[in-house]
Amino acid sequence: MARSKITRNYQITIPAEFRETLGIKEGDTVDILLEGDRLVIMPLKRERITFKAGRKFTIEELEKEVEKAFEEATR
Repeated sequence: MARSKITRNYQITIPAEFRETLGIKEGDTVDILLEGDRLVIMPLKRERITFKAGRKFTIEELEKEVEKAFEEATR
């Protein structure tokens, strides 16, 4: 068990050992569930999409590439 203090903006810090175990990185998304009197925080699984060239992309990577292409196309 670990403890984390709630900040004035109602934020908490996930202890490093838990982040490392679950592979949570800055910018990742988590689901928060209320189960009785407990909060359960679960990292979203990052799905990877494979293209013909064999390169795998996360949804976040694809979103960034689409945004980048749109910015270049609208210049």
